[in-house]
Order: sequence, then C-alpha cells, then structure tokens
Amino acid sequence: MGIWYGSEVGRRLAGATAALVVGAGAVAVLAPRGGGSPVRVAEGVSASVYASAVGWVAGSPSWVGPVLEVATDATLIGLVVLYTVVAFVTLFRRDVVGLAALSLVVVGSTAAYGLSEVVKVVVAQERPCRVVAAEVAAHCPAVGDWSFPSNHSVIAMGIAAGLAVARPRLAWVTLPLGVAGVVLRVLVGVHYPHDVVAGAVWGGMAVAALMLVFAAPLGHVYTFVLTPLSFFAPRAGGRHAAVPGARGAVPHAVRDTVVDLPVVRDVPRR
Repeated sequence: MGIWYGSEVGRRLAGATAALVVGAGAVAVLAPRGGGSPVRVAEGVSASVYASAVGWVAGSPSWVGPVLEVATDATLIGLVVLYTVVAFVTLFRRDVVGLAALSLVVVGSTAAYGLSEVVKVVVAQERPCRVVAAEVAAHCPAVGDWSFPSNHSVIAMGIAAGLAVARPRLAWVTLPLGVAGVVLRVLVGVHYPHDVVAGAVWGGMAVAALMLVFAAPLGHVYTFVLTPLSFFAPRAGGRHAAVPGARGAVPHAVRDTVVDLPVVRDVPRR
C-alpha cells in the first residue's frame, strides 16, 4: 500500500464514484412506487417471488422455519465474530496498515446503515408480512418498522465486502455468508426480494468505495501515529529486529508504506 501518485488517485476516485453510483442506483431503481403512506407492495415480481419463498418454507417440515429464523441472525453474528478474529490477529501481528483498513469497515457499514435508515423513513414501505397473505416463519415487525431497504442486508454485505477487500483470501467465506444472510431475510418472511437486494448492493458498494479512497491514506496516518508506540515497535531479536542492511529492519506495516525515491548522492566539488 504505497503512497498515491496522480494517476492512481484518479483511478481510485473513479472506482469509488462508480461503486457509489451502483449502490445508490440500486436503491433508487428498486424503491417501490405507489401512492399513499405506507406504500403497500401486493403485486409484481418481487411480491410473487416473496410469496413463493415463504410458501415453500411453510410447506416444509415444522423444524425448517425455526432453523431459518435462527440462521438469519446467526449469519450476521458470524460475520461480526469473523471480523473480530481478523482484527485481533491483525493487532497481534502489529499490522497498523491492516488495522486502518479494518477500521474503515466499521465506519463504512455504520454510515451505510445510517443512510439506509433515512431512506426507510422517506419511502415508508410496509412489511410484506402485513401485505401478502402468507404464513411466515419469523415474527412480523411492529407497525412503523419499515421494510425498504433491508438494514440487515446493508450491515451483512457491508461487513462481508469490507472483509473481502481488506483480506481477499477470506472472500470465499465472507461473501457467501453475507449472501446467505440476505436470502434468509426473505425466506423468514420479513423482507421482499427488492428490499434485500437494494440493501446488499448499497452496503457492499458503500464500504468498498470508502476503503478504495481512504485505506491507503489512513494506513499512513496509522503508521505515523502507532509505529512509535512500544507495542508496535519491532521486537528485539524478531523478524523485524534491526539488522544492518537487512529488509527485516523495517516493520512490515511500515514497509508497506515505503516508496523508493531516487537518492541524490554528494558530488565532490572541484
């Protein structure tokens, strides 16, 4: 994670802008249309898919519904636990650059959630379990707890995408776990498909955009602030111990931020 140069700044800003456009565009396109408040979605593709999904659960063995209801929260808890484990491992490794990236996952998910709450109030879409005549596995939220977009999906995919960006090797775990949490919200009957898709795309894109722009600069700030502290200092005799002329003389977190610059040598005067 080196210092940005002009062309890289442009690429990162363009990528972040595109991600935000995709996320906000998904919310705008999928937002329900209709007069009155609250908005009631009783027809259309999303309502039809919802009815089929909850109908399948209702027709399954009696234990399926309770298991899915537990699983819908368990997936989010699993992502939070996984994030915590990764954060502790990163801290143990004294990877200040990694800590900077992980902190943006929390910031981005929180910001995406806050904006999602604003959209919920503005759109005021009624929960499908109050509109579509069907038996659902989960308890239907109280009146006034609006449905669009799904905050659960915003947070789940925000954490999943953030971990995938910060630790790409974990993408095969985090992204499927996030998708599972999104799908389960429909199966237990508390959200329409368009609710969870909008929430998932918005949460994932918002966190990815934030990390794309601020991960490198914040990594330099963390390095500057934390490296002088005794905990993050190189261990004596360890792989980061100061050995003259060795690459290990520079801590890994600091080495990631080093940019090779041309050396101007002293030229003897005539």
